[in-house]
Amino acid sequence: MKKKRCYSFRNSYDLIPAKYQADFRNEMRVALNNCTNASFYNRMNRGVPVPTIEEYERMLEVFAKYSVKNKFDDEHQA
Repeated sequence: MKKKRCYSFRNSYDLIPAKYQADFRNEMRVALNNCTNASFYNRMNRGVPVPTIEEYERMLEVFAKYSVKNKFDDEHQA
């Protein structure tokens, strides 16, 4: 059975210095079509709902801006 891809990014968020986390949250919310706080935290902690292709590409741009190498939590596992 194929492994289900996880789109949560809590571990990556925790690697961002605290002084930049608010800016990251705001930019990520815009990348996710101005989602609510609850929706943002569901995506960050649980990875649901799965982002659309457009949202995924915009998320990668935000991660790149903050120099996050391992974007989603499943990338942290070896």
